[in-house]
Amino acid sequence: MPKPVLYVPGYPGSHIHDRHTGKRIFVNFAGAFNKKKLIRRLQAPSKITQVHGEDVVASDDGIAGEPIREAASILFFDIDKQADTLYRILRRIKIDPAKFGWDWRRPVWDPPMLDRLKAAVTKLHDESGQKVVILVHSTGGLVLRALLERERDDDGFLRRIERVMAFGVPWAGTIRSLVFLAGQEGFAGPLINKKEAQKILSHSWAAFDLLPPDPEKTVMKDEDGNALKLVVDGASREISPLIRRGWCPDELREAMNVRAELADLKLGTRAPTIQLARSIPITNVVGWGWPTVVNAKISGSPQKVAKIREVSGDENLEGGDGTVPRCSAAWLRGSDVKTYHVPVGVAPRAKVHPHKALWRNPGGINLLRHHLADEALKPFLYGAVDEGDFKSGPSVRLRLVALDGDGRPLADASVRTVDLKSGPAIEGEFDADCKGRCLIRIPRSRIKRVGTQLRRLTVEIRGKDGGSGVKRRRSFFLRR
Repeated sequence: MPKPVLYVPGYPGSHIHDRHTGKRIFVNFAGAFNKKKLIRRLQAPSKITQVHGEDVVASDDGIAGEPIREAASILFFDIDKQADTLYRILRRIKIDPAKFGWDWRRPVWDPPMLDRLKAAVTKLHDESGQKVVILVHSTGGLVLRALLERERDDDGFLRRIERVMAFGVPWAGTIRSLVFLAGQEGFAGPLINKKEAQKILSHSWAAFDLLPPDPEKTVMKDEDGNALKLVVDGASREISPLIRRGWCPDELREAMNVRAELADLKLGTRAPTIQLARSIPITNVVGWGWPTVVNAKISGSPQKVAKIREVSGDENLEGGDGTVPRCSAAWLRGSDVKTYHVPVGVAPRAKVHPHKALWRNPGGINLLRHHLADEALKPFLYGAVDEGDFKSGPSVRLRLVALDGDGRPLADASVRTVDLKSGPAIEGEFDADCKGRCLIRIPRSRIKRVGTQLRRLTVEIRGKDGGSGVKRRRSFFLRR
């Protein structure tokens, strides 16, 4: 019997409809060219009300619809064909997931929204008679975390959940939204300029929930004790843009301040572990190797976001999935959490699967089939070539992971090339400090040509999983 699965998308992965007419506000391509109307309709209400002593964002005419199956990249988190690619994978294992759309203009902790999510999980559990697997993507993971930590299991709600599968969740925040809130980038090509993008997102509560929290109240360090340093000041001290708000423009300061203050109040204190009354296994999938904004500096007088640093993962094997820094997605830990890194780049079949489609990465598919179809977990040995190196360049950077079934570094793991033109094989080791990741460089001139347009690079990965050895060969076809 297929497992019941509930999908919670990221930001801004849900349709928004007019609650009175049912007409679509977002995504609405016809209305997108009336920018004044689009900006007005996407702005969530600013009024804060009290319901049973709790802060609540007042409702407006918009209401969340289903996750967006297929659309152009309208906003900065690239939603094109995002949900549809997941549904296709699940259909192959006979699963038709339930879908939970949430209003991304509102906070991730919005009480009515969390009530709806709880009701959706409960309904799926009761109708199927089975525990539910909740599959979250990106900001959807923060929505689910808010619900889990709100519930004390007084009514047995947590017993209804079998597992959480998280793909590219910014557990410790992301700088991607800061780029737009600070007015440094527009989106949707020429459609929305920097100022217009800034105005839209300045009224989106969840955009502020995505910013890194206060390091004075939250342990912003990885499990090895290294500071994440997602946002720093002029002296390289870690700070939060929710607290240091000099970068907010005067004309939007009122709207930004109230959202930043409430985000800090609700999410400024968080832990790298999720404390629950009942254990829930979490499979945490982390992308690594794609150019990602990993660090920002707020300094100067007046303050401004003075520097945005983007890396792909050569330095300390960091980078991320294109949207979420590796260190933030991997920040979550605890006895119930198993973290699997997947290399992001050109895979053996010449496909690229960054943040918006991490589940299409071969490692992501392996985990989905394992947990949802009860298939044995295949050896977690994967690789990807940097997209730029796939097309040209004097050398090829190949990123690889070698993990055991629990997401830990595979013992005695190593990699070597097996089909170079001449000279000795090129080898690499998987450093346990790098969580089973490895980067090797191969001169393009040593990679054999296949026909007139391609080159083929083959590597062999070895290691020991428990008492048995594992080995896998991966071939990558590159442009000439």
